[in-house]
Amino acid sequence: MTLGKYCETMLKIEITEDMRRRLIENIGRKVCTKQNKKRYSPVAKILSAAACFIVLLTGIIILSGRISDMSHKPEPGILTSPDITEKESDKELSDYIGFVIKDIPSLLKGSAEAHYKAYNKELAEIIYSFPGRTITYRKSFGSKDNSGIYGMYDEERIINLGGYEVTLKGNDGVYPLVLWNDGHYAFSIHSDNGLSEQEIQEIILEITEN
Repeated sequence: MTLGKYCETMLKIEITEDMRRRLIENIGRKVCTKQNKKRYSPVAKILSAAACFIVLLTGIIILSGRISDMSHKPEPGILTSPDITEKESDKELSDYIGFVIKDIPSLLKGSAEAHYKAYNKELAEIIYSFPGRTITYRKSFGSKDNSGIYGMYDEERIINLGGYEVTLKGNDGVYPLVLWNDGHYAFSIHSDNGLSEQEIQEIILEITEN
């Protein structure tokens, strides 16, 4: 059969709707079979698994690095555990921390015991223990509140004692918290049961005159 006769014969063939549908389905099956063979060939499987492993390993390394950074670098504003050093006397405490802090004579005399502590070589603390209460005296560099007490009080007063503006915080004339500074150092006194204004005046005068 010549090419002309073949073309003439092919033009006379009629393709029904059913034939067209089966032809399209057969073509689709062959295409999908070829794609599946390529997609799931052994080499492709090995390469795919290797790629997944690399991505997973990279993620683990990055995550581990971030966790390590977080453990060594606390977020701003988060208070870390202080380095606390205990001493035997006010002199030892002063020598260790680098500035002078002296006992309050009346509190030392009346207390059952006294404890001397330094926090990060920045804050000095003397705790006087009495039956049923404690009084904490603190001194540190700077002028900010160093008491560590953040409770709410109904009453807050500022009085002048020993040439300093002293803030009294408490309720009904009893003040658990006393704050002041001299421009170089911050001071605070905290009493579990509170102090009267008269007691506060006497203690601060002892501190400034001692």
